[in-house]
Amino acid sequence: MSFNILVLTRYARTGASSRLRFYQFIDDIKRNNKGVRFIEKPLFDDNYVDSLLVDKNMTISIFYAYMRRFFILLSARKYQCIWVEKEVFPFFPSIFEFILKKLKIKVVVDYDDATFHSYEYSSSPLVRYLLSSKIDKVMSYASCVICGNPYLADRALRNNNLVEMIPTVVNLNHYNILDNDKQEELFTVGWIGSPSTQKYILEIKASLIKFCRERKSKIVLVGAKKNILSHFPGDINVELREWTEDSEVGNIASFDVGIMPLTNGNWEKGKCGYKLIQYLACGIPALGSDVGVNREILENTKGGIIVNDWYKDLLYVHDNPEIRESLSASALKNLPNTYSMQKYSDKIYSILRY
Repeated sequence: MSFNILVLTRYARTGASSRLRFYQFIDDIKRNNKGVRFIEKPLFDDNYVDSLLVDKNMTISIFYAYMRRFFILLSARKYQCIWVEKEVFPFFPSIFEFILKKLKIKVVVDYDDATFHSYEYSSSPLVRYLLSSKIDKVMSYASCVICGNPYLADRALRNNNLVEMIPTVVNLNHYNILDNDKQEELFTVGWIGSPSTQKYILEIKASLIKFCRERKSKIVLVGAKKNILSHFPGDINVELREWTEDSEVGNIASFDVGIMPLTNGNWEKGKCGYKLIQYLACGIPALGSDVGVNREILENTKGGIIVNDWYKDLLYVHDNPEIRESLSASALKNLPNTYSMQKYSDKIYSILRY
């Protein structure tokens, strides 16, 4: 008899958080015949994820998504475990998590960002009043809480004794680029992200402009919106590339250095540094702000530099190719034992199965 796990992700596979925190592990466990049956029921489908890029009104789709999930929960007793991304219903009280606990159904909940801050610091007084403590309650109702970094784990431990810390990781089978024979003529400063995180690029815009004028370089932004171009003067070479799952590794491999700027805020402290990990998996030296888990990632892999001054540190890695080579070699050597899906897949299986 198979062990049935209901998987309640936020998004389908095109959603980065769901793909990385859930689906890549599901696929690996299935490949290894672990005797587990996964029933995957994302809240939002790929059309919803696509709509986020074009600011399309999805109110009706959200209503139907919530209704679908409600009817799925009516059959909760059929499953030996329910694996939840963040919460059952965003912006709704933790009633269903409470009911699942009362029904004595094993629930494992996963966090890769500081979801609790979205309620605590909401601009809506009603949201703050009703939901400020929601995620604390969800964590307390869970059988186990999985967290992507120490900042999240510290919050979880205030509410639950069973907390596992598993970073957001890469599948090394998708990052087999060891020969970085770049075709780019210009030194390339690269960034990969989404429209919601491109604001961090603008925080260091002055340093990027100064660097590009000082050294013959270009900036490549993967996943940003076109409107970011208006923030850079015409003499700065900024190239936008559309993000796709198939092209992301090739795009990163074209960088000379990958950057992850962040502001030092509470929300940013909850981020899991996945951009850095992607750069390192491709053997690309990484520069990151000293915020949240970034320092831990770069110290564990020895594949990058925590930035003190963006302009000066970009000059440093540009002018010292031997440093870039050393950082690249360290990243490729150390990442498999620190931030790979292969390292953590069995642990995920054990958390879900037992």
